[in-house]
Amino acid sequence: MPSFVRRAELGNSSSVQLMKYQVLTRIYSVFDHWLSQWNFVCYKGCSTCCTQNVTMTGLEGEHIYRFIKDRQKEEWFVNVLQSIDLVENPGPTTNEFATFCLNDEEIESPHQSHSKPCPFLIKQSCTIYEARPFNCRCFVSREKCRSDRPAVVPDFILTGSTVVMQIVEHLDQRGQWGNMLDILRIQSVSLQSNDLIQRRIHECKPLPGFLIPPEDFKHVQSLLDSIFSAQVDGKSVKMILNGG
Repeated sequence: MPSFVRRAELGNSSSVQLMKYQVLTRIYSVFDHWLSQWNFVCYKGCSTCCTQNVTMTGLEGEHIYRFIKDRQKEEWFVNVLQSIDLVENPGPTTNEFATFCLNDEEIESPHQSHSKPCPFLIKQSCTIYEARPFNCRCFVSREKCRSDRPAVVPDFILTGSTVVMQIVEHLDQRGQWGNMLDILRIQSVSLQSNDLIQRRIHECKPLPGFLIPPEDFKHVQSLLDSIFSAQVDGKSVKMILNGG
């Protein structure tokens, strides 16, 4: 069985937030390395999958804002956020969904029909690529996508992506979770978020258990081992996720 992260409070102090940020970027790096073992057709400029249907945690939002601030592009960024319409409710968080599945409870996923292009695309390229959230990082395909042909993703990649989404949410437990554009508007000091956006924001939940089909154990175990053994400031990521 894969390693399991117990439910643990990680805290909210500035030092803890910095540690969370370091863990998040380490997870990104480990996942990118794991994914590099296989070939995909994705390339700079293929943006069919780059829509506004992206979910993320508040911590990932902070990561994007750091990126924007470092490049002194705050005014441009706020203008982009002001220009978009409200997006749809993304439904339950990844760990909420996992809880329902592990308890054999039925849950109806919301219909995501909103497929407008991501507002951070310029000439079909992502302007926040280095800081993009995990939901974007894990989207790959073995065949070229089109509006009428979805991505072709191996099942074990989907499973590996799901467990990392669970870990990223666990890392920011009690933080915000929701659509990327909603999270960014709420976090912006220059924008006012309305009650409708506030009501769509969920709270990040701790990891209830992993959703891993037996046939995917081999590939996903290696990914989890790499994540949990990764070091941040002399501690393993697993120790940090467990509140150590």
